[in-house]
Amino acid sequence: MLHRQFVIATAIVDGAPVRLRHGSLVVAARAEAQQIDWEAVLHAADGTLIFEGRYPVDLECITGAELDGRLITARFDGHMFYVRQVEDAIVLRGDGPLGGFDLTMLAG
Repeated sequence: MLHRQFVIATAIVDGAPVRLRHGSLVVAARAEAQQIDWEAVLHAADGTLIFEGRYPVDLECITGAELDGRLITARFDGHMFYVRQVEDAIVLRGDGPLGGFDLTMLAG
């Protein structure tokens, strides 16, 4: 299995920005699967509630840093299903392709 975890800098769910304390996106590819698996955990800073359903998402994630310390980001988008929410942690699971993502971004 190849996988990678990204820190989410900004998240927009169903057209609405989510104020984040912290967020992470995990992307994994299994040899036996045709599509990647991806899941996001958003720790909302403002009590944001998300309800059961399927939502379009737009995530700006940190993918690295320049030699001078400037962050490198990439924008990913797709649709995600609500999985659960525990206090400020919102868990969403990818449903279909992850736009902007390239398999070369994965590490074994």
